[in-house]
Amino acid sequence: MLAVLLLAIIWGIVAYYRWVRQFPPGPFPWPIIGNLPQLAISQYPHKTIEAIGRPYGPVFTVFLPLPVIVITGYDEHKEALLGPKADNFSSRPDNPSDSLFMNVPNGGIIFSEGMEWTEQRTFTLQCLRLFGVGSRMMEAKILSSVQILFDHLDTLPSSNIDINWPLHLCVGNVVHEILFGQSVPHQQSQELKHYQDRIDLAMQMVRSRASVLIVQALPWTRHLPLIGKWGYHELRGIAEELIGYVERQIEQSGEEPSFVNQYKQEMTRKGPSASFTYDNLVNTVTDLWLAGMETAATTIRWAIVLLTAHPDVQERLADEIRGVAGDRMISIGDKAQMPYAQAVICEIHRMANVVTFNVFHKTYRDDRLGKHFIPAGSTVLPQISAVLTAEELFENPDQFNPERFIKRTKDGAIQLRKDRMEKVIAFSLGKRQCAGEALARMEVFLITLAMVQRYRLLPATPCSPLPSLKPIFGILQTPPPFEWTLEER
Repeated sequence: MLAVLLLAIIWGIVAYYRWVRQFPPGPFPWPIIGNLPQLAISQYPHKTIEAIGRPYGPVFTVFLPLPVIVITGYDEHKEALLGPKADNFSSRPDNPSDSLFMNVPNGGIIFSEGMEWTEQRTFTLQCLRLFGVGSRMMEAKILSSVQILFDHLDTLPSSNIDINWPLHLCVGNVVHEILFGQSVPHQQSQELKHYQDRIDLAMQMVRSRASVLIVQALPWTRHLPLIGKWGYHELRGIAEELIGYVERQIEQSGEEPSFVNQYKQEMTRKGPSASFTYDNLVNTVTDLWLAGMETAATTIRWAIVLLTAHPDVQERLADEIRGVAGDRMISIGDKAQMPYAQAVICEIHRMANVVTFNVFHKTYRDDRLGKHFIPAGSTVLPQISAVLTAEELFENPDQFNPERFIKRTKDGAIQLRKDRMEKVIAFSLGKRQCAGEALARMEVFLITLAMVQRYRLLPATPCSPLPSLKPIFGILQTPPPFEWTLEER
């Protein structure tokens, strides 16, 4: 009996490693647990994956414990996500952890696929254009929110200021007005602040609990008592609170032009046969609310931290703003005359690197990527953070250096290195590229430059150290807490 058991174990191990060999090579996986132990003890799991896969090239496989094909090269990102292979690499795997914020399967625009995803994304992009994203109309909304931010900051003491929540509200109000047709005044923002705190708690749980990683890797473990409670159900509880907030905002939205009202009209026009249902309205709005508020606000927080830590860059940026805009509020129309500002903002997107792990993709048919065979049904991770920190693309990638995107002509004029800037793929590429990219880019450019135009960003006291650039791992990579002195220019 023992001999039979031993033979069965040996046969299982041999069969496992034969199965492993069909995927692109990568770090050695152990049966059952794969490469999970290497990630479970890591402070920055995304960097660990990139490091252990580096010897195998820009396409490799890690086992978590199921195989995930990781793409770290810029050219390989383009091959997979743009051009003829894009459709095959744009599906989504069915992972319960990815659907925490869904109240129906295959809903919203981030984790859905097929006809539902096509309908929701097409409508969302059309709606964002209707509300002026990328135009002067949206610029006016953003600058109005900036002015409200300044009015609030001017009521605070000039030193020892935590500006994280005011910045979040500034960005959040732009998104809130697009989605629900109304903004939230500072004096009435406590409910929104509560939900922001719940989002922060969810991020803290992701970075501090190994059980979350276990459930992400082995979805069935969410049904186990302790692992399920700490790794899934508490996060799901927070998600249900946030979904409840979105549902109340939908119910309270009035007749003002809004995404919600446009969606309701589409529900009436398309009828029940399409994917435009109330549940999908909630899912899509939740996706847009979370992604639209969190990524842009976190990037702007990084902008303030990076410019405070590099006062020489901050002052040179302020000089360019002053030379172009003078005392008036900065405008997107000024962008073409501000090459240094464009270089600074591009470097902020690169250094902020807010998305630790891109959302998983899936192939639906056999394919090739470079020299590697990719089986149908493979989970694929286009790891944007690896591109943004690639030594071969960006020399000394850990240094904040806007000059990397600038070259000077013989007469001393500044020109942008567009070939380098296009490699800062902070919003991904292709069909799954962030739907709110145009809005986020406007917000980051206008709010960051407006802050530098109005204030000199300084540490809380003359004796305070410069802010740390060591990120805090979570769903998004955030800067450490810091307090500022805002000195009016």
